[in-house]
Amino acid sequence: MANKFKSSNLTHLREQESKLLSSNLSYNLVSETPESNWRKQRDKIALDLYRENHKSIRQVFESTKVFLNMVIHDFRNPTSQIHFAIEFALDNLQKQRKKRELNMKSLNS
Repeated sequence: MANKFKSSNLTHLREQESKLLSSNLSYNLVSETPESNWRKQRDKIALDLYRENHKSIRQVFESTKVFLNMVIHDFRNPTSQIHFAIEFALDNLQKQRKKRELNMKSLNS
């Protein structure tokens, strides 16, 4: 008798559950108004904008981090900056010498 009670109780609970589910489905179908659709679209657009904004802020943060790491590296290793500056100065001096030599040749001829 106890088993019969349990099985009838289970079937009763399942029937109630199915009724609730069907009522929720019908409620959801009825409650889908243009206003609720508009709200869902608005929320989706707001979420997309938030994600884009967050992504751009994250990219700015990452690029700033990379730049500051480069600056820190340059401060820790000033010889690389000095080397690049000397190379740049030598290149400019050689270009100016070539221009002067060409000017001298054109004046002498």
